[in-house]
Amino acid sequence: MTLRVKVGDRVRRTREPFGGKEPAYLGEKGMDELCGTLFRVAAAPRCGLVHLEVFCAGGAQPQGQVLAVPEAYFTAPYWQAVPPLLLQLADKRAFGAVVQPMIEQKHYLGRKIHQLARPLAYLVLREYDREPVGTIVFSRPQCARAYGSARDEIAELGRWGNINDVRTGRAPRTQWEIINLARFYLEPCLQLRHSRDYVPNAASILLSQALWSVCVDYLKVYPPAYFSLPWELKECVSYCTRERYFCTLYLASAFRLVRTNAQGLHTFSRPLRGLMPHEKQEIRQASLMNEWAREHRAETEFEATMTPHPVLRRLDGRSARPAA
Repeated sequence: MTLRVKVGDRVRRTREPFGGKEPAYLGEKGMDELCGTLFRVAAAPRCGLVHLEVFCAGGAQPQGQVLAVPEAYFTAPYWQAVPPLLLQLADKRAFGAVVQPMIEQKHYLGRKIHQLARPLAYLVLREYDREPVGTIVFSRPQCARAYGSARDEIAELGRWGNINDVRTGRAPRTQWEIINLARFYLEPCLQLRHSRDYVPNAASILLSQALWSVCVDYLKVYPPAYFSLPWELKECVSYCTRERYFCTLYLASAFRLVRTNAQGLHTFSRPLRGLMPHEKQEIRQASLMNEWAREHRAETEFEATMTPHPVLRRLDGRSARPAA
């Protein structure tokens, strides 16, 4: 467990060593200087004292220093529990070396994610040693259209299509406004209550953080080429089999069940937050620098200038030649 000092008070003296180190003895003023320091619980309480180890110095004590704190002070408002997990955006190297082997070997599907799905992954790291203990992967939906059944026509979530489907009212969103939660894996040590690394509600906390960030991170990695068409991410979808899981993670993360097929596959969906003005500007800047987006814009501009020429105009698959 990781702790952050909130309020300082007197620490009693002790000569009981821990790990070969003599604990530091602090007075009332010395405890006040530790506000903002991150600690790790180094041992179980002994003789009414809790031994802590500094692993992220925020005050006068150096990293690795062992402290002895009375167990009576080991409660709020003196301490605040900090989830010892971090979300880090995985680059191409980390995606191929860490994320893909993890989901292939440990995820229940046992399949890698193809690059054509344009995946974006977050690594879940332990805060004190930066060890990967999970991953969250987003990608584009596998299908370009999902209309649902006739009874789903009135539902706003879980239905998308192309731009013509949106204009005719058959679908509320285009496929470019949908993101798919493709993989989510956490090591069992984070979910077992008797484990040293157990973090309550770790899955829902991490997923909420990832959904907040993916709206911007995904469009900066894969920026849109054209801003005249719908391009903001509006909805996240994901799938879960009821025969294998209870799907409680989605319900705890504000997802809504929108569809269940004949094989028992649940489709969950959740609206995403809107973008702030400075975030939109960052995405536009990324689009200007992205090679894929520049090539698509250049091809469109070239076709716009060349299409009116009578030699290049095509009718029924044949070149139309000027009349004699």
